[in-house]
Amino acid sequence: VFSRDRFDLNYINPIVFYRYIESYRGSADNAFIGLDAKVTLANHFLVYGQLMLDEFLINKVRSDPGSWVNKFAGQIGFKYIDAFGIPNLDLQGEFNAARPYTYQHLSGQTNYAHYSQPLAHPLGANFMEGIGIARYQWLRLTATGTFGLMLTGTDSPFRNYGGDVLKNYESRVRDEGNFIGQGRQTIITYADMRVSYMFRHNLFLDARYLYRIQDSQYKLNTYTTNLASIAIRWNLAYRSWVF
Repeated sequence: VFSRDRFDLNYINPIVFYRYIESYRGSADNAFIGLDAKVTLANHFLVYGQLMLDEFLINKVRSDPGSWVNKFAGQIGFKYIDAFGIPNLDLQGEFNAARPYTYQHLSGQTNYAHYSQPLAHPLGANFMEGIGIARYQWLRLTATGTFGLMLTGTDSPFRNYGGDVLKNYESRVRDEGNFIGQGRQTIITYADMRVSYMFRHNLFLDARYLYRIQDSQYKLNTYTTNLASIAIRWNLAYRSWVF
């Protein structure tokens, strides 16, 4: 991630490691290292995962797991296709987490965001999340249920606990003793049920109900949301911000 008037052609080199180029050029840009993998087992199971390293010092991980420089995020999940031998019944479970100060950088021009929105996850960083999804299709009818549980830490005034990716990491509250959920601890629970019926080719009628509870140590940020909607969708795939 960079913010300059000229693009550095060295970044196009497909062989040399980005971090080495940055060090050699004295660059103030921001680089990430990512790895993703997935494995299919017995034609019914899919195991997948991702690992992203923002900054990673192995000696810090061993000697001080709470150091602010231990900035990384990960995901692990599985899918069970035609679960229990039932055609078109798919189950999915997923766990996501990001350490405090992950994706932050020295300025708003080099953090991992776009139009002031986090690019990796809506919660930014400093969170862990578990998601369960069930999908079932019968003829033209499709039902999808999603349940999620999230733990995150939000900032208090003039305090940077590492969840807001738009902030400068030099404004961090401490160098050591950091942990996921620090700050104003917030627990979010939600359930989302959607039923779609295709009454013509690629023409869908969608009905949805969402129930969400946010419980925060900062009581003014505690609330419950109920949302019900009916929509018509034509020749478009349904977009979900969860999966």
